[in-house]
Amino acid sequence: MVTSGRELEPPTPAKAATVLAAAPEFAAAASQLSAIGDTPVPAPAVSAEMVALLPRLQEAEEVQRRQAQRIAELRKRSVEVLEGWYRLGVMGVNECFAEWDERTARVESEVVRKAVEREV
Repeated sequence: MVTSGRELEPPTPAKAATVLAAAPEFAAAASQLSAIGDTPVPAPAVSAEMVALLPRLQEAEEVQRRQAQRIAELRKRSVEVLEGWYRLGVMGVNECFAEWDERTARVESEVVRKAVEREV
């Protein structure tokens, strides 16, 4: 059985709807292409100057990359210092106060116990 290729094609109204739906995109593409055509080509001297700047731009990019890496390292160290200060300065002092509080409570209970013993 031989079939013609026309049996697999969508109907004409479906084709028209597809083309009409894409029509704004065709206009936008045409506008962009004409804008490219209207853009003047820079003078060779200007292009040569821009190409000559490329090594400086690459060097600046490398400096910026190294600076970003250094900043990341400093941030990490700052976090470590802050965590150490918190552990030692805040938590350590809190533990010290808690220990003093426990000792004071023990001494106070001992004083109260001895005072009760004297009264008896």
